[in-house]
Amino acid sequence: MDAAENVIGFRRGTKKEAWISESTQNAIDERKLLKGKMEQAFQKRTPDNIPDNTPVQAEYRAKDKEVKKRCRADKKKWVEGKLFEAELAAMITLRHFTIPIIPSGIPYSLIICQYVKQLDKTLWSQS
Repeated sequence: MDAAENVIGFRRGTKKEAWISESTQNAIDERKLLKGKMEQAFQKRTPDNIPDNTPVQAEYRAKDKEVKKRCRADKKKWVEGKLFEAELAAMITLRHFTIPIIPSGIPYSLIICQYVKQLDKTLWSQS
């Protein structure tokens, strides 16, 4: 088993979670441990001793926000990578068209839509 992990590597999550980076997975594990500590603290409390906010609870909230922020960033990076792959595929299939320089700030999806519209116009004008 160790040889397989060294050669192939270990993948966590499912195919749907392929976009989550290793650092985010580690943060998720840390959050999971904090949640366990928080649940233990709530189980140990008595009706006489009910704390409003425990330090573990505040730490869990901070870690939860961090995990969500990292997940959003990872997903955005993954989607942009997929859009870039689609753009490259569009460039390869449409290489005889002039490809404009991509101005910064325009999402790749808009550029792909422009290429498709350009392809439709040229196909309809040729027939």
